[in-house]
Amino acid sequence: MHDYSIDSNERLQIPLYLAIVSILFMGSVQATLNFYHLVLPWWIDGVSVFGFYGFLLLLFDKYLWKWRFLRTLNVVHTPNLNGTYEGNLLSSYSEFKKEIPISVEVVQNWTKISIVWKTKTSCSRSLVASMLTQTEPNILTYQYLNEPNQNAPEALHMHRGTATTDIEKDQTLSGGCYNNRDGKTTVTFNLKKVN
Repeated sequence: MHDYSIDSNERLQIPLYLAIVSILFMGSVQATLNFYHLVLPWWIDGVSVFGFYGFLLLLFDKYLWKWRFLRTLNVVHTPNLNGTYEGNLLSSYSEFKKEIPISVEVVQNWTKISIVWKTKTSCSRSLVASMLTQTEPNILTYQYLNEPNQNAPEALHMHRGTATTDIEKDQTLSGGCYNNRDGKTTVTFNLKKVN
């Protein structure tokens, strides 16, 4: 998985919210300990806020960002693309005449993503990515490295490319990509989420 950028300011705001929650929580723990006349060693007291903040940030990055509740409150704008998508692509290499079945696996957390395309003859993996969430539909753009399988035609060789994907509300992804294989090859695709 690799980092991805996003046009929302949530990555500035949410760490601040988590820091405030950490300070308040650890303040209430300290008040409870004081009430019962318990004293923590100085080395635990000094790292407790930072430790709890780190735990909350990790928890948010892995799980909490997916909560619909936070989307309803308009706190999180990052689309959750986790899952497997299937569909077809058309390539200018075959003059857009031959549909090629494709499967795409997206693994994502709040700050990292991995996009893997698989066809019968090759596999592509994302290298860098960015999301636009202030547009309708949301847009995912990423660069990828395509590596042919051993059974691939001789004309297909390793290449890099860029894909731009519309993220529809009905869990479909559609768009196009281009690469530097033998000049300029363009591809269009439509994918539906299957799980």
